[in-house]
Amino acid sequence: MLRPPKLTRGMKRAAQVFAFGSVVAFLFVVAFVVRVELAYRESACPFRAMGEREVVPGARVREEARRCTSDTEEHRWWLERSGHAPRLLGQRRLPRERFSSARYRWVGREGERGVEIQVENDGVDPAHFFERPPKRKER
Repeated sequence: MLRPPKLTRGMKRAAQVFAFGSVVAFLFVVAFVVRVELAYRESACPFRAMGEREVVPGARVREEARRCTSDTEEHRWWLERSGHAPRLLGQRRLPRERFSSARYRWVGREGERGVEIQVENDGVDPAHFFERPPKRKER
């Protein structure tokens, strides 16, 4: 039969300090996330138009951006086809310097899944956004 180890007063105090520190760190992280997400509410920080490109005949991609905190920027891309409501293709939030003109570019084309765009920011993996989801394989 195993007996629990005997803890000295110092070991008990160290465990309490560690537990208290863990709770404080957790609360700090939650407060930080809430603060950042509140800053990115659409009503508090709206997007502004960055431009449009015709990707294929009859389909344009509109880019919008916003900077709600001093060090982060968010971009999103809308697909607009004549006769259809605009559709959000995707969005990306990165450090502001990743969207500088020398480090950022995107290209659009027609593919198997409709219009697709590839967003490249130097230093991070490219993002791929598609008009339609992938087709399911038949079983």
